[in-house]
This record gives sequence, structure tokens and C-alpha cells, in this order.
Amino acid sequence: MQDTITTIYCVCAEVLEALGFCDGCQSRISHAEVMTVPMVAALYHRSDHALTRRALFEQGYLKVNLSASRFCRRLRALPEAAWQMVFGLLSQVFVSGNSSGDYAVDSMPVLVCQNVRINRCRLFSKREHGSLRGY
Repeated sequence: MQDTITTIYCVCAEVLEALGFCDGCQSRISHAEVMTVPMVAALYHRSDHALTRRALFEQGYLKVNLSASRFCRRLRALPEAAWQMVFGLLSQVFVSGNSSGDYAVDSMPVLVCQNVRINRCRLFSKREHGSLRGY
């Protein structure tokens, strides 16, 4: 877990530096730390950002535990290009670390519409409604 968190942070910091995205003079934690939180949350804490912020602060990964609103503002201020580069690089890092080549895909059915409303569902054509009933 420690290696994964450190890897995510380092990749985020390098990408932001390459894009020339600087931290503000008044910011108490870096943008790389802000980017690290949602990724660690998705990996270890069922995407619970509040729990992840608290855990990373208590474990010493974050210098300051930002409030939820401040964290959301900082998170949304990050450029989309940075996210795309980080996801691309991290996928390469983690794929190269998977020597077995085994992957798991979530194949649970997704609820499209309730049965009583299936005839009004506009996501799929009318002939598909029967095969989608319940999914």
C-alpha cells in the first residue's frame, strides 16, 4: 500500500511539473497531494474521499487535512489534461507490474429501468425491451 501511494504521488507531481502547473503561494498542500487522494480512495476506501483524506493525514502522507469544501474546490481546479496524463502513466506502471497478465472485469448487470416503466424506456429500442427486463 505504501509503495502504491508513493508511486501515485510521484507520478502526479511529475505530470503537474511537466505541465507547468504551480502551487499557489497560500496553498497548504500541493496539487499532487490533492490528485493523490481520489486515486487512493478508489483503490482502498470505496471512493470515500473524506475517509481517505483523514487516513492519509493520520498516516503522515498529507501535511494538512483540508476541509471537504476546500478539497473539492482544489480538486475541480486541476486541469483535465493532467488527469488524462496521470491515468495513462499509472495504467502503464500498474500493467507492467502485473506479471501474470490476469485481470478481473466487473460484469454485474446494471438496472436500466423498473419493470413497470420498461415500455417507456428510451435508452434502447422497443424490440430490446424484453431481453432487458430486470437489467
